[in-house]
Amino acid sequence: MKKLTGYAPALAIGAMTIGLIEYGAALILAAFFSETDGSLGAGLSAWFMDAPAQNLGIPCAALAAFAIVAALLSAFPPASNANGQLEFKVFGLEFSGPSGPITLWLRCFLGFVVALKLLRV
Repeated sequence: MKKLTGYAPALAIGAMTIGLIEYGAALILAAFFSETDGSLGAGLSAWFMDAPAQNLGIPCAALAAFAIVAALLSAFPPASNANGQLEFKVFGLEFSGPSGPITLWLRCFLGFVVALKLLRV
């Protein structure tokens, strides 16, 4: 189990890198290869332009939330107890294990999504 928790951050970064490469390829197809009607680039371009907040804003919000959580965890590593589990307290709430970073990511992501929604109104 200790090996899995040691590899988990690297696996998460690897999965995010693969997703970003695929998303970047879709953006390149939409931007530079959308001249002919019916092509994959034209379809992707129409899809991105139909709802830019959902198609561009939400993935960027997920990436930004991940970056915030990763930066905070590397700058301020949480203390571990005798069992080796991470634990910290925030605003009277106590988080132990992986629930802290997951909760922080979820709050950051939802904050970005609400801001996107408020900007669209």
